[in-house]
Amino acid sequence: MRHRYLRFGHFIVLWVWLWASIIQPATSVFAMPNAALVETDLPAYLAQLPGPLAHFSEGDKTAAGIIRSTVDWYGISPRMMLALLEATNQLLSRTDDATTMLASPITTSSDAPQGFAAQLDWAAAGLRAGLGPYEYPPIVQFSDGMTTTIDLNQAPEGVAMQRVLAHGRTRVQWVQAVKAFVQAFASYFDGALVIKKTPPAPPPSGFLYRPWQSGVRVRHLAYFDHQYPTVDTQAHDDGMMVNYLGAHNGQYDGHDGHDFAFPDQLIGTPVLAATAGIAYASTHRGNGVYIIHPDGYTTVYWHLDRFSRRFLGLIDSGRGVKVGVGDVIGSSGKSGFVIGTPHLHFEVRREGKQVDPYGWYGNGPDPCPHDPACLASTWLWHSSLRGEFDFTPPDKLITMVTPPPAYGLVVAPRTEYRFVDAFDGSVTPDLAQAPLTIAGYPLLVPGKYAQALQFVPGSALGLSGQDILGAADESVSVWVDTSKATTGQHYLFASSAQPDAKKQFAGTLAVRYDVASDGHAQWVFWSVGDDGTSDELRVPRLDQGFHNLTVHWQQSAGLKQIFIDGILVAQRLGVILPTRVGETTTFGRFPGGKSAQLTIDDVLIWRDTPSLSQLMAVVNAFDQQAPQQALPAFGTTTNVQLVPIRSSNDPVVVMRVAVDGHFSDPQPLDTQFTITLPHHEGVNVSEMLAQVAIELTTRSGAVQTVHGVVNRLPVKITEVHANR
Repeated sequence: MRHRYLRFGHFIVLWVWLWASIIQPATSVFAMPNAALVETDLPAYLAQLPGPLAHFSEGDKTAAGIIRSTVDWYGISPRMMLALLEATNQLLSRTDDATTMLASPITTSSDAPQGFAAQLDWAAAGLRAGLGPYEYPPIVQFSDGMTTTIDLNQAPEGVAMQRVLAHGRTRVQWVQAVKAFVQAFASYFDGALVIKKTPPAPPPSGFLYRPWQSGVRVRHLAYFDHQYPTVDTQAHDDGMMVNYLGAHNGQYDGHDGHDFAFPDQLIGTPVLAATAGIAYASTHRGNGVYIIHPDGYTTVYWHLDRFSRRFLGLIDSGRGVKVGVGDVIGSSGKSGFVIGTPHLHFEVRREGKQVDPYGWYGNGPDPCPHDPACLASTWLWHSSLRGEFDFTPPDKLITMVTPPPAYGLVVAPRTEYRFVDAFDGSVTPDLAQAPLTIAGYPLLVPGKYAQALQFVPGSALGLSGQDILGAADESVSVWVDTSKATTGQHYLFASSAQPDAKKQFAGTLAVRYDVASDGHAQWVFWSVGDDGTSDELRVPRLDQGFHNLTVHWQQSAGLKQIFIDGILVAQRLGVILPTRVGETTTFGRFPGGKSAQLTIDDVLIWRDTPSLSQLMAVVNAFDQQAPQQALPAFGTTTNVQLVPIRSSNDPVVVMRVAVDGHFSDPQPLDTQFTITLPHHEGVNVSEMLAQVAIELTTRSGAVQTVHGVVNRLPVKITEVHANR
């Protein structure tokens, strides 16, 4: 069993009797830069020092970038690494040529790799692993054959530092190096590992939001190991995995974070900042982003496929950029050492120590503090996420009432449409295969027919699922009023596989309304192929009131078309169109962008390419497009579709179907199926209004019943008898 001989604190505490007599206040001919720059802008900190690090590069990476990405990977303080570099070769203060020192910045020991980046990685791994825990005080051996036992009655960082400095040195040289470290750490950083004087307390409601977009399907692949999270240290684990519930059967031993996979788009799902802070992009062992938050926490996002364009010119630079909660920072992938399923590795640190955002709900105290690099965990997910995914604290599950999913019902759905939303009193789709996600508070206003949807700042609609809008052969029709769009770009809809990527938004289809400062306006049908090839089909247009806009594309032919009020006004062939677009189609803005100043009515997504007569029928219709079609008078079967209105963590597990009150046997949920209609001999078909009811029972026992009526084409009574 590992014993906790170690004492925590924000200061490096070393044996006073050994070094107090030689530590003197540092004297220098240059002004010390503000130590806070180490965390916020390391290149600026190094630029104010006379040493060679400000101008040194190895390959295409600067010293600042190498230091930042290395210490971030291992979760150690950059101040520790800088003090080591000063203690061993005076790389912060020396003004002469330091070329030879930069090749072996920490030690010339044969067991350490050569090269600046390689040796810093070796030293950082040693500092992380050297924290312990220890069953007995460690013994180090020096190059002259002597040994010494390191006392554990000091901060773990002090133990780790002394172990690293022992490599390749005699005992006398080691004592001198440790003295130099203590003096450097006191001179440059006042002996403080962190800036904050009081440890922060997490907000009662939690402060982390989901690091992916709302509506994205997620699988929880692996959990944080509370027993001994050592996965990044290359140290031996203890052979036991304990997750936040105290269970031992999860993935995987030594894991220091959580792995989330996105089954609908394993590679390319946008990854969001879980809360605001300063973000750093690193390619150290894969693509990753670290966000340092003002409350002492750091969140880590790893194995990314791409970085957000906000990091352009900043990757591996050691310089951060501000991000807000929900900002796109990259997309999911399998960069680095991923074996198997591409996923997002997400972890949280507090003052440099590992913590589990899911807290601890096992029996007894959290075992994590037995590891000096780990702190006792508390629930950190924001309370607004409760009821979603697995973001509900276990002690709140019993008292929490999860709203059941809600469905609408369409009997005999229109075969020509995949999606219909008429906004007739709500934003709920009339016909759809996936729920609509609403962002902000769009307004219902007088429209082309009854009511229309007006986008206001912060509002948008999101449709999730590749079966909603694909890249192959699609058509979208919308009644749209551009009167409020006075200047700028206004996205009618957009779907992008890389909505915030630096490589020109590969995999994008979008339609927007552009208004120049001089008042000239145009519709733009924008597409970006998988290789980043961009194309914009433009139509000058300045209208008032509602007009029907239809766009059509066919990937195989490279065809793009724009129809206004049923008339083809622009087309192009041979365009390099994407083979895949985003998992989510957003109406009212580009994903994560500014909301459009547009008003829309009757959104139609066609199942097949509409003919010109079908388009003109929509344009000339006197009423909204109904989601239901009338059945032939003598039809005996019809299709039924359940329309998802609201998703839930309380899934439907049993469905019963009734026609005219006669229920079927219980069966699993099926959102698209066929029913058999009753047949009444000698009765006027116009009076045969078959009643359809669907009873849905959720896992918790909640029951929802939705109703519909069969709509038949009226016929004369004589026709009924003539065809019996």
